[in-house]
Formats: sequence, structure tokens, C-alpha cells
Amino acid sequence: MIDTIELGRGLRKEVDSQKTVSDKIRVLDRAGVKRAEIARQLGKRYQHVRNVLEADAQKLKKFAVDASRADSSETALRLTVSRNGTLQIPKEMLSAMKISDGGALAARLENGELRLISPVAALKNAQSLVQKLVPCDISLADELIVERRQEGRN
Repeated sequence: MIDTIELGRGLRKEVDSQKTVSDKIRVLDRAGVKRAEIARQLGKRYQHVRNVLEADAQKLKKFAVDASRADSSETALRLTVSRNGTLQIPKEMLSAMKISDGGALAARLENGELRLISPVAALKNAQSLVQKLVPCDISLADELIVERRQEGRN
């Protein structure tokens, strides 16, 4: 379908493995292929390519706006897993989670759902758990100091 000489064998395989034209457009766009060239390679109109990519951009903008609100509701986006199993998380999502380049996320598989949590959110969750379990008039740090001093005396 795609000219192997122009795009390279690896990219061709990845594009050909996609089920929908929209997914093929997204793969080529992530690879840095210009919109006009994507349209030519796939035998589609430029407007089709533009519509797919602009719709994705609008979803990401909506996500960024929703995520910036304190009362943000969940926003779902469609992410594609590449042939080698990698998942590219849009920069707007990472920005909303306050993750910068080289940052880390914790991941957990829960009832068939992949749950990602930022270090900031994980800390807030841990603090919330501790606040529920420890009365506010008790200082865990003070208690630890008292325990260590008692151990030191023995």
C-alpha cells in the first residue's frame, strides 16, 4: 500500500498493521510525515487527513481544559499501542498530570484497566489515607522520636 522506498520498511509495517485509515494517518503524523504527503501515500484527500488530525487536536485541547479545572470530570481519549507495545501519552495529558520529560508514573493493572498515577497524585492519596487513620491531634514524628529515645535507653 505504501511505497517502501519513501517511508522505510519499519514505518510501512506499522502503517499496514493499522485497521483504520484514521489510525494510519495518526501513525504517519507521529512519524513526522507532512499532511499532504500522508494524503498522497494513503490515496486520500488532504481534507480527510486534516479532519482526523484536527479532531484529535480538539480532543486534546478539551482534555487540557477539563484537567485544569478543580472539578474536572474524566475525559477519555483513544491512544494507540504501537507494534512494539509502546503507548504514547499525549503531552497535554502529561502536562495535566504535572509530568515533565523524564518524569515517572506509577502503573497498576486493575480489573482489566491500566491505571496511571503521577507522583503528586500518589502523595495526595497517601496523605489522605494517613489522615483517615491517624487522629489529627497525634504527631507521628513525635511518637517516633519518643520510641527511638526509649530504644536508645534500653
